[in-house]
Amino acid sequence: MKPQLLPTDSGAMTPTGSEAPDTPLGLSTRRSRGVLAAAACVCLAVVAVGAWAIAHPASSRAPASLLVPLPGDGPVDCAGCLNNGQPPIPRFQFDTAAHKMYVGGVNLGKGVIAMPQKLGGGVTLTDLETGRTLASLWYSNYGDYGAIPHHIISFPSENPYNEFELLNSCQGGLNTHLYNLPNVDPHPPASTNIYRLRYDGNTLMIAENVSDSTGLGLGVHTTINPKDAKSYAVSDGQKDVWALFDRATTEVRCAFRYDWQGNTPQDLANNWKRGGVMTITRIYADPTTGKYDLLGAKGNKIDVELAPMAEGELEKGRIPGASPATTVAADGFVFHPGGRWGAEIIRMLGGAVVHDLDAPDCAPLTFISFNVDTPDQAPVVQTSNDTWTVRLDYVGSPGHELGWTPDGKSFLMMNNLRENSVGLVDSTAADPRKWVKRGVIKDPLWRGEYPNPFHMAFSHDSKKAYFVVLRPPPQRSNLMVVDMVSFHIIKEIQGITPDMQSAVTTMDGKYLLIVTAGFQRFASGVFVLDIERDEPLGFFPAPGGHHDIALVPTTVADMKYTRAICM
Repeated sequence: MKPQLLPTDSGAMTPTGSEAPDTPLGLSTRRSRGVLAAAACVCLAVVAVGAWAIAHPASSRAPASLLVPLPGDGPVDCAGCLNNGQPPIPRFQFDTAAHKMYVGGVNLGKGVIAMPQKLGGGVTLTDLETGRTLASLWYSNYGDYGAIPHHIISFPSENPYNEFELLNSCQGGLNTHLYNLPNVDPHPPASTNIYRLRYDGNTLMIAENVSDSTGLGLGVHTTINPKDAKSYAVSDGQKDVWALFDRATTEVRCAFRYDWQGNTPQDLANNWKRGGVMTITRIYADPTTGKYDLLGAKGNKIDVELAPMAEGELEKGRIPGASPATTVAADGFVFHPGGRWGAEIIRMLGGAVVHDLDAPDCAPLTFISFNVDTPDQAPVVQTSNDTWTVRLDYVGSPGHELGWTPDGKSFLMMNNLRENSVGLVDSTAADPRKWVKRGVIKDPLWRGEYPNPFHMAFSHDSKKAYFVVLRPPPQRSNLMVVDMVSFHIIKEIQGITPDMQSAVTTMDGKYLLIVTAGFQRFASGVFVLDIERDEPLGFFPAPGGHHDIALVPTTVADMKYTRAICM
């Protein structure tokens, strides 16, 4: 059969198939053109990659070798040894200063992050610059076999690689039953402890069990006053208690409990929605022991904490405990960046109680509501030396996390479950009782229980907000970027990874870090976002299943960029 003729580049006809002459490369002309085209594509790709590397020089900083030659010590002189007389042994020093880790071609710079392994029972410290785990601690080694390391925050340190202190709240008891794990212990230890940990440059150790020292077993959010880092707060939403501690002495400056009396206490579905009265009570230590009586599960109103969007489960009567109807889920206290004011989240009522921390008794001042169709505030009325009441006629939606922008001008809270929005209050007035609700930020996709805004963080200039948008795992969560000047949604990045949790920024303000797998069942790591471009860089390895993350600040001024002011 006569071969088909195809035109060559010169226009002449060339046979194809088995009779086509070979080129000098041993390929047919047609195949050679394909190879050359592919080679040209490769060349273009190499040029493009080279241009990218020039624009992003961090990607090309990896040294040729991490070994630094050491002086030789002469031939081996070892009579009777198999290697007697061998030439000098080549010796090298590992160049720790040159060792760096890159995420998306970028080294994140110096910094130490602390992450609790929620169901792993420990805490790890990791060097952002190298990816190396600097130290770890496991509470079972200290006899706390039921610890669920929950939230974490660090005091400032000029050189975190040499020393720093941090706080870790640990839950216990039946909270292990929240995660549908097979063969879970039916009677886990009560635990619930606040640990003050210390890193000395080599080892992470327990410096103090604050719960043992004070009698306050509180296991949820822990924050540090950004004004001077001399005091810290810890809350517990099962007990509806928060306390303010002095760092130097562990003395309890003040402690409060919140109790709800709904207008329809026998109807849990409407117990909070149809209003009622919240009583705020200052609580004291036993004068004979000097301690409170709230260790372990003592004082729990509900047997397990309210997981994200579990407020609805409480309304449906599915959360067991001694007093579900009086629960308000007061599980987190955040500080205003200036440190004068602080606010305790009241999840079931969709708001927060603002306290005056400069007052000797840390008295409550006002209740802020973040729901779209409720009054901006409800007055706090003092009824005795140690009790105050707040009356609400209606609650539009429960909420979850809350916090301030670093400049202190905006106060935000997530309205979950029903309103599915982020409420925003103008907090520029000198008196919190004059703060005004500006409205809500909402995505049409937020509806029902999921997806819903969850944790938050802000750019250092307070011009952008970052909302973690939670979906029920194993569905993947999202990240939303919001312009805090126009309040327009800049972008949403969907399908990142299951179970995204707390977010922090690096101290230089360049990168957002979001920890994942807080419920110990799914893919784990730290998601990294370039804040200037709002572009993801990828994941920083973190194998433990973490619910929180703390980056150690180097100055007190940096505390306003930590989770001391927002959750």
